[in-house]
Amino acid sequence: MIINLCYKQYPAKMSLGAMEYYDEATGRDLWGDLLKYLEMWQKLSGGTIIELTAGMHEVMSFKNASHIFHSVIRQEDSSRSLAEIRDAMFAVGWLPTDDDTNMAEPWPLVMYKVALDINKQMSEFSKKKRLANLGQ
Repeated sequence: MIINLCYKQYPAKMSLGAMEYYDEATGRDLWGDLLKYLEMWQKLSGGTIIELTAGMHEVMSFKNASHIFHSVIRQEDSSRSLAEIRDAMFAVGWLPTDDDTNMAEPWPLVMYKVALDINKQMSEFSKKKRLANLGQ
């Protein structure tokens, strides 16, 4: 997956290492936090952008979001620091701007895409694993 954050593309992937790194950094479960995020998104999706982003902040802080981004990005590029990710998140802010590209979306919207991408990655992984087990 690719995470677009503040005009930069970061290759990323979900792994057990990402989950362990997130847990060590926050004491929280990465999948559980993303599920809560998706649940809140679904509940608020018919509201205004202000209601949506405010609700997203209720389930995920800037700090925890930065650790999620960093956990999955560092699986592909360990040279990316948490400080770099936080700086990018701060620069794109918390509400949409007039920029019509997907390179400057606020971090709450980027996190939603990451959650969907992780779900897709895990679904594909499960299918491959099932097929491999059937072939044995």
